[in-house]
Amino acid sequence: MTYTIHLFGNFRILSPDGDELTPSQPRHRALLALIASSEDLRRSRRWIEDRLWSTRGQKQASGSFREALRMLRKDLGKHAHILGANRSDIWLDSTLVSTRNNPSNGLTHREFLEGLDVPDPEFEDWLRNTRAQFDNSGLPQQQSLATPQPILARPPKGILVRSKAGHATTRAESMASQLVADYIATNFEEWFGSWLLSNDVSHAAGAADLEVSCNVMQDDGMCALEVKISHIGTGRILYASQGGFSGSPLEALNQELVGGIVHVAASKVSSKLPHLLGVDRSEGVAAGFAHLGKQRLMTFDPENLEEAYSFMSHARQAHEQGVFVAWQAFIRMAQLVDNVAEDPEGKADDLRALSNEALALSGDNSLAVALVAIARSMAQLDPAESTQLAKRAMKMNPMNLFARQAMALALSNAGQLERAYLLSKSCQKFLPEDDSSHLWDLYHALVCIAVGKTGEALVSAERASAGCSEFIAPRRQLLGLYLHENRIDDAKVQFDLLRQKEHDFSLDRFLNDPEYPVDTLRNRGLINGSFEDIFS
Repeated sequence: MTYTIHLFGNFRILSPDGDELTPSQPRHRALLALIASSEDLRRSRRWIEDRLWSTRGQKQASGSFREALRMLRKDLGKHAHILGANRSDIWLDSTLVSTRNNPSNGLTHREFLEGLDVPDPEFEDWLRNTRAQFDNSGLPQQQSLATPQPILARPPKGILVRSKAGHATTRAESMASQLVADYIATNFEEWFGSWLLSNDVSHAAGAADLEVSCNVMQDDGMCALEVKISHIGTGRILYASQGGFSGSPLEALNQELVGGIVHVAASKVSSKLPHLLGVDRSEGVAAGFAHLGKQRLMTFDPENLEEAYSFMSHARQAHEQGVFVAWQAFIRMAQLVDNVAEDPEGKADDLRALSNEALALSGDNSLAVALVAIARSMAQLDPAESTQLAKRAMKMNPMNLFARQAMALALSNAGQLERAYLLSKSCQKFLPEDDSSHLWDLYHALVCIAVGKTGEALVSAERASAGCSEFIAPRRQLLGLYLHENRIDDAKVQFDLLRQKEHDFSLDRFLNDPEYPVDTLRNRGLINGSFEDIFS
């Protein structure tokens, strides 16, 4: 009963029955290949970390290694027993695993680990040097290595986007159209890693994957804004939107409308990229996994939250982007705040490590920075740093809705209530047309509570709760708000629901435990001990 690993041609691992066990993620295949290519099928953990996560600090690399090992064992399923590990080493069971170190079936032209691509300079060096030790027959060369061949420059990885202004009758309309198109195209980089090509068609026509076209038209003091995003290869329209505003064409960039369009467009387009780009494009695969992860996250169901974390892990392994790591940190925050996390101390440690890693990888990505700022703020980790991160995200991209909401929460925590309210209110003007509207409603409810606008807070909290039945956080706010408004029957409904959904919920915790996440209600004096008689 032998498992077979092929190292020439496409990397493959087959079960004794011939079933395909090859992991779908390149980094998982690389991890197995690094072990299988050693004489005794064993490597040290540190050696592996240095080849696959060489650009990260030791603690971050070790965390990434542990996560990859966990996912790899999950991929192998009932066959995971062939892979062993301890604190220092990782190995394949040599009594069960054999490696094919030569091309088979006469295919003497097949390359060592053909097509395996992991974006790490140390892995690339190892792969290039290992390939140099074999000639075209797959046998080790008998002579010393020849002069290393130059490394050919590769085009940048990413989804290539071209921006285009529509037909305009005035110079102001033309400038506004191009600026908004460029703005939306550039914002795609924050979501799934894209590159904005020159809008000169002669340079970009053959290379681009997507085209963002925009048309701003003015008529009698009003402007119409039209946006269309298309897949160039098929001509398929992936997203189209229309909106209007008062003022001059160039005021389009000062409208929250544009930020809302960016948010919704990125969400709509990302779900379609895997099919359009194909499974051989890591960027499209990553966008697909991230879309699935965000869908699971927005249900706030405990099992779905853990699945969301796994999907984001797949996304980052397919296409290394700090924004996927930031989403992982955000998911850990959701588990902690909704009180559904197993091992909450471990999840809090994960949140800290992931947020640091996200900032190290994508500190210039407004979305990643904003997600980290919100995660740290909501989990009550270092409010001062959360405020600085929110400012940083806003400075980089003031139209990013996550950045705006992160800044609103930070201002609220800092006592700058009127500014916080106006900023949060601006996000409400264009509620996203996707599955995250309840999230924006919760944040706005929290800001309104802090400002003292309890009526508006109640409306937003009710919308948030209605939009997602498993979302615990708005129900806590509703309990306090209903009690404040003397809506006792409604309060009792929320009380009973919280007892069902939170295993350790009690009225005493809600009213008196400083660790229970209702600080905003407590700070405004909306909950107090006088409510105990109601539920006695």
